Amino acid sequence: MLGIHDLYVGVHVAALVVMFITLLYVLSAPVSRAQLAVVFFIMSGIFYIFGFTCEITTYSLGGVLTAAKMQYMGLLLVLIGMLFSIQELLHLKIPKWIYAVQFTMTAIVMWGIFTWQDNHLVYRKVYMNHSGPFLRMDIEEYGPLFYIYVLYGALSCALCVYCGIKGGTRNNPYQRKRLNYFFGVIIFCWIPFIIKITGITGQYEIPAIGVAGACVCMGMAFVKYSFLDSVSVSMINAMNAGNGGVVVLDSAGRVLYHNETSHEIIGDFQDHDRLEKIPLLEKRVNASDGTMSIGDRVYEFRKEDILEKNIRIGKIIWIIDMTDHYKYLDMVEHTAITDALTGINNRGCFEQKVKEALADHMSGSFFMVDLDNFKQVNDSYGHQCGDDVLIALASVLKANGKNSWAGRIGGDEFCMFCPGVTLYDEAVNRGQKLIDGYKDAIKDKPFADMTSMSVGVVIVRRETYQDRDVTYDEVYKAVDSELYKAKNNGKGTLSISEL
Repeated sequence: MLGIHDLYVGVHVAALVVMFITLLYVLSAPVSRAQLAVVFFIMSGIFYIFGFTCEITTYSLGGVLTAAKMQYMGLLLVLIGMLFSIQELLHLKIPKWIYAVQFTMTAIVMWGIFTWQDNHLVYRKVYMNHSGPFLRMDIEEYGPLFYIYVLYGALSCALCVYCGIKGGTRNNPYQRKRLNYFFGVIIFCWIPFIIKITGITGQYEIPAIGVAGACVCMGMAFVKYSFLDSVSVSMINAMNAGNGGVVVLDSAGRVLYHNETSHEIIGDFQDHDRLEKIPLLEKRVNASDGTMSIGDRVYEFRKEDILEKNIRIGKIIWIIDMTDHYKYLDMVEHTAITDALTGINNRGCFEQKVKEALADHMSGSFFMVDLDNFKQVNDSYGHQCGDDVLIALASVLKANGKNSWAGRIGGDEFCMFCPGVTLYDEAVNRGQKLIDGYKDAIKDKPFADMTSMSVGVVIVRRETYQDRDVTYDEVYKAVDSELYKAKNNGKGTLSISEL
């Protein structure tokens, strides 16, 4: 039949089993920073209960003293793990100096435990109690460092409660449910001390109940509501490999996670900062999805709600660098409307612009330009020189076509429409500038005396539209006729008429 001692040991062994199962349960969840914090808490609890189990199963003075040191270390780490866990579970920003204080206190207390026989800072008088079913260490008188340690533990728990309330009251329902589990952690942690004070169990302490219960509560708080933690971290890991920025916000508008690229785009900020501290990001969050120019780059901002069971628990801001994309679109658009050789409008683009102008009853002059003896240049000097001639012609059209549209119709045939040019002399003057400009552009070329430019011009006035529409085909046919006249007049000349 099992005795009291066997039952007592069995309870603590069972507690270790429960905590190990909880640890595996937590490790089975997707990886996140909250998981790291909870694992640290549970491992600290396991270390403490293992130390206590060693104490109640050893029969040597040295074994008991070693087990006591393990228990102190475990409890000190539990306090650190508790604050770390609530920081990650409720997405709070805990100042680093608080953790520095915790680690400093841990080092001081452990130093006091290891040296108590020399300085009596933790214990003043200790004796071994052989009256019970197992050897145990009883303290007759405590030293000052022990009371500092108890005060430190109480303040640490109070700080965790404060942080929990602060975080839980401004978060979504899932965070508040986490908070309920966290309060269970606090209660379980103090149950063994309350039981010891009441004397209900006599000389027996039962830390297994408190620590195991606290670990189970902490594990449940993480696993049941870890959706936002795991999604955020998985997404950040993926986005860190790309060139886009990503920021994860909670429902209260605080930054939970972000990748380094978002710093380069938006500027310096940290996790747990509120949107008010990041004006550029706040502007985009409160606006509809769209693009924004930052420096010499163009970024697209997209927002996406994070939902769990139809409850919005956060928001993802995607920041995508669209600069190269828009440059490519501009290039495609430019290619679609531009003649590849000369860089001016191609036939389709030019015709579309003139058709729209005529449909709006726009007045102006339509020029048709053709090179004389172009075939001879190609045959005598090669197609490269022929291309140089066409490029020279296009440059003349660009230089003399201010506020006008020029286009390559095909081969060596080019057209230009000059809105508002309706005076005869002005149209003639423009045509002559084209002829002279072309001569000047090729004057140093070996084929300068071989080729020239002929120009046909048709003027379209507002009166032309009276009681009828003017079509592109009509104007094109008329100007083609004028160009034919110019060539018959000796080439290198101009012919003009009114429609």
